[in-house]
Amino acid sequence: MRVFDQWLEAFIIVCIMSVIIAIPCFLTVLVGRKMINRIGQYPTQAPTIQMSIWLQLVAIEAVGFLLLIMFYNFFSD
Repeated sequence: MRVFDQWLEAFIIVCIMSVIIAIPCFLTVLVGRKMINRIGQYPTQAPTIQMSIWLQLVAIEAVGFLLLIMFYNFFSD
């Protein structure tokens, strides 16, 4: 049985992965907060406000997914 001695490399990979996941989460929080504030001011326009936020959320999800794919492709070769 081999002793695991690559703790620094494992820590770096975990940090990179955490940042890749945290950035889209943080951006989603900002967009959601803006949406909730607008719905609080104009409650009768809730569907319109939600549809205006939809494209931003799709863009955040696409960028996050692309970052995860790039991370996988970089370390899989």
